[in-house]
Amino acid sequence: MISPFHKILSSKKNKKIILVYTSNLLVVDSSNGEILAASSEKSSESNKSYFKIESSLFPSSNIRSIALSEDESELALISEDKQIANWNLTTYSRTGETQSIKRANAVQYSRDGTSIAIADKFGDLYVLKKNKLNQNSIRLHLGHVSMLLDFTFSIDGKHIITCERDEKIRVSNFPNSFIIDCYCLGHKEYVNSIHIPRFATDMLISGGGDALLILWKFKTGKEIDRFDIAAHLEKLEVDNNAINKFYTTVMEIKSYSNSNCIAVVLEKQPFLLLLRLVEDKLTFMQKINVPKDILSMDFDSEGNIWMCFGAVSFKSEDTGNNLVAISRFNKEKNLYSAINVDDPLTSKINNFGTTTVDNFPDYYEVSQLGKSSIKAKLEINAEKFNKNKEMDKIKKMNKKGAKNCNTAEDGTNSEENDLQQVKKQKLN
Repeated sequence: MISPFHKILSSKKNKKIILVYTSNLLVVDSSNGEILAASSEKSSESNKSYFKIESSLFPSSNIRSIALSEDESELALISEDKQIANWNLTTYSRTGETQSIKRANAVQYSRDGTSIAIADKFGDLYVLKKNKLNQNSIRLHLGHVSMLLDFTFSIDGKHIITCERDEKIRVSNFPNSFIIDCYCLGHKEYVNSIHIPRFATDMLISGGGDALLILWKFKTGKEIDRFDIAAHLEKLEVDNNAINKFYTTVMEIKSYSNSNCIAVVLEKQPFLLLLRLVEDKLTFMQKINVPKDILSMDFDSEGNIWMCFGAVSFKSEDTGNNLVAISRFNKEKNLYSAINVDDPLTSKINNFGTTTVDNFPDYYEVSQLGKSSIKAKLEINAEKFNKNKEMDKIKKMNKKGAKNCNTAEDGTNSEENDLQQVKKQKLN
């Protein structure tokens, strides 16, 4: 099976697109689609047009999350094997690496670029000094009683905002995170993704398992607006064959400043939702249909949307397997075009490909944390328990019947045994 690109991140200042597949990185020029750097494992000696990154520098297991520094010159990554690494995107060299205490979910740089923060499944957030990446420098910064799913720093760097499995968003002071400024309360399910647009730095957009996008004034915890995704899709009369109504988890939220555009990825859905944030209001802009569910997306410096697709890539008769596609921004119409699988910006990436794997990791593990999913699991377990209980009862009855038969063979009147059994049942 061909591994997909499961994370994509745009360095708008340097016009680079960073793509992640398994434990590897691929760096592309967003202006012309040229490959700038790739793993030496994928490279051939005859092709020296791009920088070959020594494959031994990458983690030994799947990369879970990546983040860019504020000046976009560095990249932080975390992986399944608990590696935390810092990379220089100019020299494509790993400048630091250590192991986290527990497997992390999310990673971010502090706004001043001096620290790397990671959040884990046990509700803890740790901060490390970037120039001292070792286990002795790992410091517990704050904790939740529930699993941390995402976090971000305010644009001014004075707040750290965390979201969790139990529907809460917490706004804490940074670096004095023991000071909790407020909570943003309004979601009915886990909060999986939070985002602060560069064109509205006092606003926070959140999404998760309840099919809602909520707009907040995060410094006060005040809800400004909400967008009901499920209700809006019904208004659009989305074809039942083109949407899986069971999956409404918001996987990713990104924004583009020049058009006040907000892009939203929903789990296992073959489309991208675009909204506009104007005058403190989230309004529907456009729905871009795609042939396969989107795993990750981001805007480049020109406002084009790059997206990578699910585990089984779709096919084009002309170009074969397509792992990445782009929707270009039309400045005259102020709208986005339908994706073009033959776009020159992505054709070189798709031709380059990734690698083959025997099994895919679970790219949708967060949606299993929802109340409805947990309830369904409990019901399945209860059903299994009842079935096992019933089977044990039948086995006991069969053993009892066999015993009665053996007694009859020894000379005891079987009819008397039957009558005794009937009497016992009536008494019971």
